[in-house]
Amino acid sequence: MEITFRALCDGEDYRACEALQRATWGSDFQEVVPGAVLKIVQKVGGVATGAFTADAVMAGFVFGITGWKEGKPCHWSHMLAVDSQFRDQGIGQRLKQHQRDDLRRRGVDVMFWTYDPLVARNAHMNLCRLGVTVSEYVPDMYGVDDDNSLDSVLGTDRFIVEWDLTAQPVRPDQPVTEARLANATVNPTGGLLPSNVDLPSWPRVSIGIPGDIHTLKATAPDLAAAWRANTRKAFLHYLATGYEVTGFLTDDVNQAGFYQLRQVD
Repeated sequence: MEITFRALCDGEDYRACEALQRATWGSDFQEVVPGAVLKIVQKVGGVATGAFTADAVMAGFVFGITGWKEGKPCHWSHMLAVDSQFRDQGIGQRLKQHQRDDLRRRGVDVMFWTYDPLVARNAHMNLCRLGVTVSEYVPDMYGVDDDNSLDSVLGTDRFIVEWDLTAQPVRPDQPVTEARLANATVNPTGGLLPSNVDLPSWPRVSIGIPGDIHTLKATAPDLAAAWRANTRKAFLHYLATGYEVTGFLTDDVNQAGFYQLRQVD
């Protein structure tokens, strides 16, 4: 499919972006970025870029704010969404690459953003395709709203990740056989089940997640909530005791994903 990437530039673009935000995060999403803000941010070095089909349909967008950290310019990528009918075609990754190239031309060398560690699709793109570094796990980063379907059950735990825009976006996977699974057991009928997290101090550990947390949240919310509590405990412990996330593996047989962590010398 032919896709064109360009900055949002008029009212039609901004309205399409607002509509895609609601389609992605729900009609009750309270934090839609309005067109006026999308426009203003671009005036001061921010990014509001859309991916468009040959028929000028918005297939996706990325939005971020440029600022300063420790005396150097940096960028916070706040939102990325791809319309459901255009997913699994690499558009999200291409939006990130376009954002990267745009920022490099402006002299920005580092980008930050967040993602939910339980979303396997995002873990694979961020760690395996882009090669980001996980810098922090933040429980309920965006607060919890029990009336918001997006936040209920799982809350808003997030990884903060850092992307070195000057580096090649390559991060080799670590074989799952090199790490011992610390937080889950394999279900004999397929899939993973969260287990007691005893936090062993192995040189390499693996933290498992379900392959599709969104479906699990809809069909088995108690189990989805158990996964959140389980992985929160594991990530907070290992990241605080000298481990780093080195990669992510997808297991199609068991419909699961595995974060690979290494104890730093």
